Amino acid sequence: MRHTIILFISLIILSSCYHENIPVVTPPEILLSKEEMINILTDVYIAEGTIAYQKALKTLPEGADATYYEQIFEKYKISHRTLKENLSYYNSNPKNMELLLEEVLARLSRLQAEIETAPLPADTISSPAIDSASQILQDSLAQKQSDTLLVTLQDSTLQDSSLRKNN
Repeated sequence: MRHTIILFISLIILSSCYHENIPVVTPPEILLSKEEMINILTDVYIAEGTIAYQKALKTLPEGADATYYEQIFEKYKISHRTLKENLSYYNSNPKNMELLLEEVLARLSRLQAEIETAPLPADTISSPAIDSASQILQDSLAQKQSDTLLVTLQDSTLQDSSLRKNN
């Protein structure tokens, strides 16, 4: 009996020690609205894409990546610290951050669709030039196919005549 009382008291003490660690994130000094965060993150993703593209082409000037971010900070009149604090704050609630990022993705998709459907500027290659380049390529391919067919026919004719001589 005594052992059961000690066991019961031990369980009560151990269970009272359990405390779930939920991080408490205080709002930053300058709290950006969700709309502002969506706008900023959209611009950040565009800058990231531009930087990655220019790095792939090896056309990114030295220090240009920092310049992109400086322009974003100037546009929204915020500092790097403000953005970092707001990202930490919004990341403290993953569900809200997920909704925020879904809106950013939707905006990026809309921007991409607008760019893809926008008419070409006047200083780009005109349609007749593209059509003539396409025609030259098709003529070149047709000539190559014709030459290949001619060589194949000549080879098969030579093989037939050599087979006839051997028989």
